[in-house]
Amino acid sequence: MAWTVAMAASNADVSDCASKSADELKTTDTVALLNTGIVDTGYIFAVSEDGGFPVLVKGAAEISWTPLENALKQAEGYEEENYTEESWKTLSDAVAAGNALKAGEEVTQEQITAAAKAITDAIAALKNRPTTKPVALPENVISISSQADFSKMDNAKGKYFVLTQDITVNSDYEDKSFYMNYSPFAGVLDGQGHTITFENAGSLFANLSAGAVIQNLTVKGTMTGSSSNVTGPFGTTAYGASILNCKSEISGANVAGFIGKTGAYMGASASDDRDGVIANCIAVGDTGKGALCNSSSNNSGAAIVENCYWLDTLGSGSGAMSEEDIKTLDLVEKLNANKGENGTSWGQGSDGYSYFGENQDYTPGQYEWPETGENKYDIAFQANNETEPTVLENARLEVSPDAVGMASPEAAPSDGPSSPVGVASVIVSVATPSSPDTLAHGWPSHEGYPSPGAKPSSPPIASL
Repeated sequence: MAWTVAMAASNADVSDCASKSADELKTTDTVALLNTGIVDTGYIFAVSEDGGFPVLVKGAAEISWTPLENALKQAEGYEEENYTEESWKTLSDAVAAGNALKAGEEVTQEQITAAAKAITDAIAALKNRPTTKPVALPENVISISSQADFSKMDNAKGKYFVLTQDITVNSDYEDKSFYMNYSPFAGVLDGQGHTITFENAGSLFANLSAGAVIQNLTVKGTMTGSSSNVTGPFGTTAYGASILNCKSEISGANVAGFIGKTGAYMGASASDDRDGVIANCIAVGDTGKGALCNSSSNNSGAAIVENCYWLDTLGSGSGAMSEEDIKTLDLVEKLNANKGENGTSWGQGSDGYSYFGENQDYTPGQYEWPETGENKYDIAFQANNETEPTVLENARLEVSPDAVGMASPEAAPSDGPSSPVGVASVIVSVATPSSPDTLAHGWPSHEGYPSPGAKPSSPPIASL
């Protein structure tokens, strides 16, 4: 009735009113609220014997501890480790005050009702502790081994997914994944140290929902994007989500290393209210819209960005590092020190960058090989001071300076190209069906050496 009056009479003085469901109105808690501060008229509210709404009966109001006892019992279902220090203290103080009231001698119904309300309000205001370390996985995880498997990730809240191998995402992803690039992701995705390679593809998801976690994953390759709606491998926004212990080698003019925008997600229920996080991540790609993200804040607040590092060519900031500084074991140690119990371990790769794996041999300033595949041809290099040729493996060959004679330019054929000092004595043989003895630079060979005056029988067939 009070609600009806409040809506019909704008000048009415209405207080201590709240919207409740029909079932809630029939409880002893509601009856206790109605009798709180009730004027002594000889009538009070009581629970209906037939299960209906509260009824007026003759009598005097008695003190009811039910609202406070129910609130205290409800508070027992929450654990301190899951919530921020500030919001938990508010609940802890309210519970302590409620217990102190129960121990008092002279207590009014108004005090009991107020103490119960303080507890339930504190519960409603609890804020989840930010997820800054990779989370543990349950036994019932869902395996992801191809881009088609991403179709399993729709409606993923409360679900856990793991990559079982490296996968590639290309222009077929939209169809193969059943349009996951238009859907939010709300679960946990653990890369387990594997890599997702983008081949001119868009994002995996539309965005990351509050509470989503991406962890232990490398993303690399080239992405497509739009300057009007910046995206990253994980989508356009990640308000209240966490990107943890990950590496980005993404390239693209209108994309960011991980996500377009990230930030806090506040004002929701206790299960969703939390800060966004990017932690213990590195970015060494070539993105035009931010190393980690294009923006780390929104109207609800800023994201937590901690222990993250990126090449200074991607942008400034406390985590920006030169290529020389980022290729160090010191950075590997920092990442491992902050990966948490469930984080995949880091090592230094042969290119100097941190990666998921064991430390490899790396010498600062050494040549960095481009990515190569298997040999397309059998190629052998015959050095001047070696009796056996060195065979090319995985399209790569490293020749020691000691194995290369210091021949002069005159050592080359008179009508062939001059050979630079230090390389002249390296003879290259390429075996092909049409010309098994043709050299990579086009000279026919004769017992491992160029034939003076000979003309190339065909164009060079190997790029060395």
